[in-house]
Amino acid sequence: MSRPSSSIPSVSGDRRASSSSIDHREQMILKEKARSLQENKVTLSSSFGAMLENIRHRASELSLWNDEMQKDLPKRWEKHGNMIVFPQDSFQHNNWRLIGRELWEIVATSLSIERLGRKRLIANDLDRTPHVDILYGGHGWVEHQDENGFSYIYDASKKVFEIWRGKEIARIAQIDAHGEVIVNLMSGLGYYAFPWVARAAARHVHAVDWDEEAIESLVRTTTANRLDDKVTVHSGEARKCAPAGIADRVYMALLPSSKAFWMTACKCLKEKGGWLHIQEAIDPKRKRVSEPQKDKSKSPSAQKSTENGASAKEKTDVNGNTKIGEKKLQRKLSRSASIVEEMENRALPPATLDKEFEEGKWRKIEEHVQGFAWDLAEQCCRYMNNVNVVDGIYWVQIKNISVLRPRSSTRQTDIVCVDLFTGFSETKQEKRRRATRASPSETLNEHIDESLGNLSEEDHRGQGNDERDQESQKPRRRRNWEEEILKQIEEEDRLEREEKEKQKEKEKKK
Repeated sequence: MSRPSSSIPSVSGDRRASSSSIDHREQMILKEKARSLQENKVTLSSSFGAMLENIRHRASELSLWNDEMQKDLPKRWEKHGNMIVFPQDSFQHNNWRLIGRELWEIVATSLSIERLGRKRLIANDLDRTPHVDILYGGHGWVEHQDENGFSYIYDASKKVFEIWRGKEIARIAQIDAHGEVIVNLMSGLGYYAFPWVARAAARHVHAVDWDEEAIESLVRTTTANRLDDKVTVHSGEARKCAPAGIADRVYMALLPSSKAFWMTACKCLKEKGGWLHIQEAIDPKRKRVSEPQKDKSKSPSAQKSTENGASAKEKTDVNGNTKIGEKKLQRKLSRSASIVEEMENRALPPATLDKEFEEGKWRKIEEHVQGFAWDLAEQCCRYMNNVNVVDGIYWVQIKNISVLRPRSSTRQTDIVCVDLFTGFSETKQEKRRRATRASPSETLNEHIDESLGNLSEEDHRGQGNDERDQESQKPRRRRNWEEEILKQIEEEDRLEREEKEKQKEKEKKK
């Protein structure tokens, strides 16, 4: 007699239920293993993963870990030699402080690095305030090697090598400065000093800076790269210690502005002129500086010509009342005041644009940058003509403008570098003096040949139509020219000596 199937447990059903339960547990285990493997893969394949795993493990042991701490970890950082510098907004969560100094040891071990630092707000001033805090390690001195194998040695707690400057360093490397002397004002870490000798073939570089840490960095970098015979470091304020009259080029990269040192840069150039490379952080709202119209009535000379603002026919008494009809005593301008007045009133050539640059890149430059370039060129033209006592006129031409760092949402200025070239145009009087003082050298002969060549056709016809006759008369004409020119220069020298003697007598009397 058969038993009802309902009263007997189904073995196959139990097995299926048991199998289903086992499969579910196995799937959960497999998923957990997969997740663990994935985490281990991330941990093993990245420095960030290793740092995250080790920090999370220690924070969990102290019951401090939460998801906000993971978001606070830096995803990227800068490496300077054997030191890593984290962004300013990293490791800001309060729980990091509860872990203490052990935190930085864990981070350094995870990243296989000797020292750690963190940026802080950079003060935008001429002193270039330190902007890296040392988190782990004894000191901040590091060695940064660029893509060309050049080593920069500096204290990362005081200065940080700014990667964005690499574009300008590469541009300098493309310039042919063979045999030239360069003066780099406010050199800093030497971003723009060393490439001139290391890659642009300059003969010598004079690096100038007033900051003690920068000077030590320049000296160490010079020695490390064996450039002691090609780089001279000058310590002090640029306006006092910068070498004058020796440079073929002057490079200046003081940000946000180096306007206070433009005249110093002009003084560094040789008398014949040269190149000026000047960086500036320019605000788009900036307007071009236009020279105000000079009011002659308010000029120093006009003010000194009358006392208390009275006219020549007026005189003011002690109580301030003006007496009509009495002539006022006039003061003569001092020598220094007259020189200043003469320099201010001198007409100078306007700045110009290089033709190739004007037809190409200039049109793409924004208006506020163009305005700055014009102001810079015109001001440097005035400085060149004021600081050099020569018989001639200096002119300045805008050769190129490089936008090194365009403005962004966090920075409202464009960092640019303007390349200027300044030259010297001699006056006719100076040319003649230089030519005659070189007699009887080739220079004098060239000057006389030029003078003879400027004879009009009528003069030639007056000397005879026969070419041989003209050739025979050239020696006589040459002698006449020589005598006349030498007489003129002797007379000028005599007058010059007399003027100097008069000046000496005046100084003795004073």
